[in-house]
Formats: sequence, C-alpha cells, structure tokens
Amino acid sequence: MRKFIYSGGNHINIIEIPIDLKEDDIWKVMGAKEDVHNQLNEEVSSALTEICNLSSPLAVYETIKVKAVDDSGIEFKDGTYIHNKFARHLFDDADEAIFLLVTIGSEVDLRIAQLIESGLNIEAVVMDYGGIAASFNTFTNALGLLRSLTESQGKKMGVCLRPGNKYWDISGQATIFSVLSAEKIGVQLLESSFMKPTKSQSGIIPSGYLLEKDNSENGEMCSSCPSLKCPLRNVYGDSSVS
Repeated sequence: MRKFIYSGGNHINIIEIPIDLKEDDIWKVMGAKEDVHNQLNEEVSSALTEICNLSSPLAVYETIKVKAVDDSGIEFKDGTYIHNKFARHLFDDADEAIFLLVTIGSEVDLRIAQLIESGLNIEAVVMDYGGIAASFNTFTNALGLLRSLTESQGKKMGVCLRPGNKYWDISGQATIFSVLSAEKIGVQLLESSFMKPTKSQSGIIPSGYLLEKDNSENGEMCSSCPSLKCPLRNVYGDSSVS
C-alpha cells in the first residue's frame, strides 16, 4: 500500500510494505550447510516469528530529473551531483533517477541487543541474519512496486546502484540522504556513512522512456547483489533467476 505525506506543500512519497520473510530467506543469508540447519532449526523458526512481529517496513523515495551525464558522473536538475563513472554507464539515456531508502524499523536491532545482553549469542546472530534478509526483501518489494508504477507510465527501470558495493563507495549514502526525507521513516545517517536502524537499505535506479534494462554486459553487478529476488536482477546464463 502506498501513501503520501505532505510537508510544506511538497509531497513525500512513503510506501508501507508488508513484511515478507520466510525461513529459506534466513538460511540463504546465513549460507548454512544442511548439518547446521538441523542444529539451528528452532532458532531460525523463533527468529522468523519475532522479526515478522517486530518489523514495520517502510520506504521513502523521490524521483529527480537528470540534467546531464558526463564522463565523471551525473548532474540532476535539483543540483545533486553523483561523482561515479559507473553511474554514468547506468544512466545513459535515463530521464530521471529514483532515490530509494527502506527500513524494517529499529525494533529488531533492539531485540538483538537484548539477546546479546542476556548471553543468547547464537539467537542474536540468527536474529541479525534474519533482519538482514527482511531488509533485503523489503528493498526488493519496494523496487517491484516502483517498477510497476514506472512501467504504468510507459518508462523502464534500469539496474539499481547501491552505496557500499565496489561500484559505489559507502560514502554515497550522503547523496541519497541529501535528497530524501529519511527522518520521515525513522532512519539516520551516521558519521561512518552507515545507517541507523542497521536493517535499512538504499539505492538509486535510472528510469526513462528509452532506457535499456540490460545495462551490465556481463551481469556482474547483479550477481554480486544480495537481493536474490529483485525484479531487476540480471544474471546472464542463470535460468533460475527471472
């Protein structure tokens, strides 16, 4: 469900997203082998229940028109500039960028801290992995909703560029936060460029009428992204990923 909050005459786009998490999602993030599954089934099941009860997934996004693309990055019409050569590759023929930030809220972080304080370290680790999986799925589902909205306008969405991977330094978070009203969904940017709550994700996505979805010739960027169910995922030769 999408709702709009109005502030000072300008609307802020906030999406309420139902929690989407299964045990398999937690196991995938943990990367656990079958013998570990047998030992941690109870902890994973318990973490799933708690995370689903504690999470309040929200997303905030803003669409900004592209002014110019040059060899060093992208200039937007609101004055924002992204210094990133790979972004220049992604934004060829883009008309605009969607700046996106999602979170599942702070309650899971608080619960992890409680578990650690109680000496329940294994439960805390499993809960942490589960929260990561939930935040990835929230980001994926927000992308799906935005893609539907974008395609209803006759436009395409390209590959998401996210701070913290090898294509964009984590300091790129500051650019996203300069555009979005992150405080409206309870997210803060720390001096370290990490976010609080920690179970939050951010990125920018090119959009346009003439945009090519397959921006990566070898699919490497998508193959290194942890959002396995992302609707924009493009892994060449992997028939299991749609």
